[in-house]
Amino acid sequence: MKNSDKKKISEHLSRQNFADGPSAAFFTDSAGAGYIVKVKRVFGVRVACFYKDGHCHAGVV
Repeated sequence: MKNSDKKKISEHLSRQNFADGPSAAFFTDSAGAGYIVKVKRVFGVRVACFYKDGHCHAGVV
């Protein structure tokens, strides 16, 4: 996933005020790969966790 994709998804989640916790959303990046995204708080900072192949690729929301 490109950084521009992470930024676009993070901005979307921020605008939608996506809830922290177990809620998840599915997004597709510019290369057509699908990611499950969950938002959680880490030390007071909202972090979007992009799951791909069981690994979390994080980006700040």
